[in-house]
Amino acid sequence: MVVVPAAGVSRLAQRAISGALPISENVITVAVVTGDDSPAAGRDDELQERWARRNPGPSLAVLHTEYASAAGPVLAFTGRLRDQRAGQIVVLIPVATPDRPRYRFPHDHLDLMLAAALYSRPDIVTARVPVVPHLPDRQHGASTNALS
Repeated sequence: MVVVPAAGVSRLAQRAISGALPISENVITVAVVTGDDSPAAGRDDELQERWARRNPGPSLAVLHTEYASAAGPVLAFTGRLRDQRAGQIVVLIPVATPDRPRYRFPHDHLDLMLAAALYSRPDIVTARVPVVPHLPDRQHGASTNALS
């Protein structure tokens, strides 16, 4: 079983899922909704609807937490999976790694916290999947516009 934590419906999640599907046909994506929103507030339905429209393949499990950290709910989810399944569990954590160092600092470091939390679980294999976002080349657009 492969678990892919995702912040939502995004290209980053899609690329991580693309890396998970060759590993196993049992892939599940988890998204953590933070805050005091109840499932009835409609946020879950909206996320599930957007997921179904994009149709990336695996199902989406929406987890809830009142705290800002998403690591706890993902850890609890993988723990429940471990109790229910006898096979290996792999967690593939998508990581946005911009090609320029100056763009790396602003990114959320949830992947590091989640990887550190899962590191203490020897029964779960954890891997960080680097994904380089493709940004439009601003130099070509700027030089073309400047000349016209």
